[in-house]
Amino acid sequence: MADTLECSASDRTPRKRSRHGEEDGGGSSSGDPQRERSGRRVSFSHVAIRTHAMAIWGGGGVPADDGPPLGLSWDVTDETSVDLDAFEDERQQSRTPKDAYCMEGCVEPNQRRQMLLGAGSTMKQIKAATRAVAQLNQDRWKASELLFGDAWLFRAPREMDKAELLAMLGQPECRGAELDTTRWESAWQCARELAGPLQVDPSTLLSAAAEEEGGQGGVDRCQPADAAGASAEEGILWASCTSAMQALSEQIVLLIRCAEVNASTLALLGRLVGCVANAHIAAQVLQGQRGHVSVILHGWADDKIEADWSDEEADEFCVSPLQ
Repeated sequence: MADTLECSASDRTPRKRSRHGEEDGGGSSSGDPQRERSGRRVSFSHVAIRTHAMAIWGGGGVPADDGPPLGLSWDVTDETSVDLDAFEDERQQSRTPKDAYCMEGCVEPNQRRQMLLGAGSTMKQIKAATRAVAQLNQDRWKASELLFGDAWLFRAPREMDKAELLAMLGQPECRGAELDTTRWESAWQCARELAGPLQVDPSTLLSAAAEEEGGQGGVDRCQPADAAGASAEEGILWASCTSAMQALSEQIVLLIRCAEVNASTLALLGRLVGCVANAHIAAQVLQGQRGHVSVILHGWADDKIEADWSDEEADEFCVSPLQ
């Protein structure tokens, strides 16, 4: 499990100065502000690593996948001290960027269950906690429905971060997947971004022509659309995309950065929104409940968005402000 890190400052930390420039221990300053500023130093020598045991409900988090909650207990199992430079050298190769960790750092429910069993929890305790988590998530979505009705499509200012948006939606523990339309230069690139949140292989979302394009490294962005073959939105198997959304077992929120869109990415974005709408309709008709996917358009300014399917009149969807 994750360790708690504590960095110790050296004994040479400067003493606090009064507003008149004198140190607490007496004496006067040199009178040179530049020298005073440059003379202040803080150094770190080692990292204190404290390892905690694992426990159910440790940390109080509620997983959005309805599996057992896993966290740290108050029991300390080990304490060590490591030289700071040696610690950084060792961690440099294994450190994961924050944005990537949000997607890759998730521990699946079955793995959490095995880890809890190994830490001494009983199956009865794990099942009881799992039932409590499922009830909490259901209560949260009911509360969100009271606030937002059946709304699942929102827009928010571009300066708001992921944690703020999920909290405003009433789902701070929900799995939020950040997408960016500026990276959708082809159907392959769009499918690659969608595959992670939808838990499918990118190839299942692509037509044969678009999959071949992806295997060849994609279309040159300077090449005209008609020379490159089918448009990007035609390269996505949107029915497969809707099916993948229906197959999800947990609620997810797609946070899509779309402050800057061109004609091609706008077409992809509109059809993606249309797929989410179809997944919600299917869930309501077949299961009598709302779908598993909500969408926040990050930086979107309009109160509507269209899904153009080319062969008929475009579908129009209302975008609710989230502020």
